[in-house]
Amino acid sequence: MGYDRISALPDCLITQILLWLPTRDSIKTSVLSTRWRNLWLDVPGLDLHSNDLDCFSKAATNNFGNCFLKVNHQTRLQKFKINYDNYNSFGNPSQIREWIVTAVDHRGIQHLDAEDQSAKCYICFLPVNIYNSKTLVSLKLQHVVAPKNPEYVFSLPCLKIMHLKKVRYGKGGHLFMEKLISGCHVLEELNLIFCLIFHPVRSGTEGSVKIDAPRLKYMSFSDMIVVKNLNSLLKIDIDTDFNIKPLILLSEPTLEVLYHYSKLGPFPKFQNLSHLQAAFSSSSLPLLSVFLESCSNLKSLVLDFSVSTEPEQKMDLTKVPQCLISTLERVEINKLNMWEGPGMKLAT
Repeated sequence: MGYDRISALPDCLITQILLWLPTRDSIKTSVLSTRWRNLWLDVPGLDLHSNDLDCFSKAATNNFGNCFLKVNHQTRLQKFKINYDNYNSFGNPSQIREWIVTAVDHRGIQHLDAEDQSAKCYICFLPVNIYNSKTLVSLKLQHVVAPKNPEYVFSLPCLKIMHLKKVRYGKGGHLFMEKLISGCHVLEELNLIFCLIFHPVRSGTEGSVKIDAPRLKYMSFSDMIVVKNLNSLLKIDIDTDFNIKPLILLSEPTLEVLYHYSKLGPFPKFQNLSHLQAAFSSSSLPLLSVFLESCSNLKSLVLDFSVSTEPEQKMDLTKVPQCLISTLERVEINKLNMWEGPGMKLAT
């Protein structure tokens, strides 16, 4: 019989290993031996899916959650991940809300990841106290409903990472987003993907969001957003499709938006941005040039480039962005496509 090296490890190390497993798998280890029977209760995190505990009654499920959160209540909870489904759920929204309140107020939770998988039925199962946590470092929300009160005060002094995907908010929702980000004074990574709005925006900038985050290092968004004070930005991903490529990505439509934005006022400076990937055609070279002017320390540039061979078009590119002369170390050109037509000339 082989030697059980894992059981020889100290409890604190075993519970850290179990932290990487879904809670349902962590519980299964309780049958290994007497020593393992209650180890899962000491794991500093919960990772629950909607059908994990569907074989139990709601009363048993509620007891499970309450028991877990009360055991070792003086130790900090590192993470709480929950995928909720109103149609196939292990608990009602109010019970889940109570668990999260306990995790935030009494267990000093550091990482919260919540997703509502109830198809088109958005259920408000998140308590508002998550937006005033003194310990949260990472907040990831998907398909959830934002607080309806735009006057709510947000304060997340330790939050460094925030991902919001398809978060729904009502009238004044742009204020919710703006105030939320403003309440995160040490925010370094921001990811906004298709955040939705119940209340229609008629015209003007009523639905725009202003981001003032001086410590922000990584940003990814798709929405009506005005950015300022981003001197610390290291990476930016602005596109209609997200997380497709690991490098920084600018699509051609995004370049067009940025180009028009540059005509309305001062363009933000990305002084710490060192790596950029851009997808564009030869006709959008001036757009790319405008963006590169704001990247004074760019070192790596990857271009997904297509050359148009439609009727001849001349461009004056005598003004070279400073980064191409002073800091750029690497250029990579991918997907060079030629389109049928009489040709195109670049005047230098």
